[in-house]
Amino acid sequence: TSARLAAKLTQHRIEVTGLDTESMTTYANPDGSTSLESASSPVREKVGGDWENVDATLAPLPGGGFGPKVASVPVRFSGGGTGPLSAISLPEGLVSTSWPGGLPAPAISGNTATYHDVSPGVDLVLTAGVTSVETSIVLTRRPANGQASFRVPLTVAGLSVASSTDGAL
Repeated sequence: TSARLAAKLTQHRIEVTGLDTESMTTYANPDGSTSLESASSPVREKVGGDWENVDATLAPLPGGGFGPKVASVPVRFSGGGTGPLSAISLPEGLVSTSWPGGLPAPAISGNTATYHDVSPGVDLVLTAGVTSVETSIVLTRRPANGQASFRVPLTVAGLSVASSTDGAL
């Protein structure tokens, strides 16, 4: 009955969705107070005017390539062929990486795109995060001379690049 439902509702906190932000959630508590939970990175994003929980799982994008289902970073990973390896389009500008030569179609698993054998014994792995993109080069066999060197060109338009103390860009 409605009395039982009302009694139950007054025993639990209720999310005040109209006050949600990317990283903050507000609750109305049974005692009439409110609580605010804050996350260090976004937990939701606006999609079509509504909040959706972040989900870095890669999905096909219109026009080709792959990107996170719901994330703060609007990244596009290559679907294979020539062109950018990854591209992040922001209102302020564009950041993209490339790989010398063409890329095979990636194997997609969760938030990771793996481009197998981009060079003999080399896989290229891109991982989408909620607020980041990681590029890894995986050696699948020992280089003939015991040494390996790779270049992943970075192109920036309208932005500047700096490295952090941990080497991230």
